[in-house]
Amino acid sequence: MDNDIGCAVWFAARGKGIIFTNGEYIDYTSPARVVLTGLGADEQLGGYSRHRNSYFNGGWSPLAKDLKFEMERIWERNLGRDDRVIADHGREARFPFLDEQVVNCLNAIPEIGRAHV
Repeated sequence: MDNDIGCAVWFAARGKGIIFTNGEYIDYTSPARVVLTGLGADEQLGGYSRHRNSYFNGGWSPLAKDLKFEMERIWERNLGRDDRVIADHGREARFPFLDEQVVNCLNAIPEIGRAHV
């Protein structure tokens, strides 16, 4: 699964695609040098199906434990991968959901208020 996500991020970070304008398709390459990613949102807000399963199998306490575990390992599992595949295109990755103030704000909200399971 990590390879699948890495490939998707790599292709997205290329910034290449096709646009339709004036009745014709034109190749397009984004001049952007920075890529904003959503990494950290699902990990903090219970966005994966495994979080829903954790909640349904045990309630809020197991879900809170899982969310904490996700954030403890995000740097070794996802952050390096995404940074490398984005940098492969000469672009810089930004992770707004991993900003210290955002993380602290979300952690101040109980799981019942931030996880839609």
